Amino acid sequence: MLPAQTACADAICRVRPGQLGWPAAADWAKLGEAVGGRLAPVTMPDLSGPDARKLLGNPFYLADQPALSESSGWLDAWRSSPSAYVVTAENPTDVAAAVRLARAQGERRR
Repeated sequence: MLPAQTACADAICRVRPGQLGWPAAADWAKLGEAVGGRLAPVTMPDLSGPDARKLLGNPFYLADQPALSESSGWLDAWRSSPSAYVVTAENPTDVAAAVRLARAQGERRR
């Protein structure tokens, strides 16, 4: 018989603002400098207008919005939630800088 394990025991979890392991403001500032100022907080688009339903049905619009997703997750497997910051990467160096911060801070693990 296999030993019982909880679903979250070995899960990779994202550290959220205010939790242990979240990068300090100085770390975000350093990343912002490394990517030429192309670091910004993720903000939810205004979906209060009459065209909101049409926008949300457009996969190209959804893909361009860092705060949105085409999926709300999979029951008991994962939940879709926006990141706190977005890097508008222009080159591989920008991507590498963002990955270095995440790796250094253990942002994907608790």
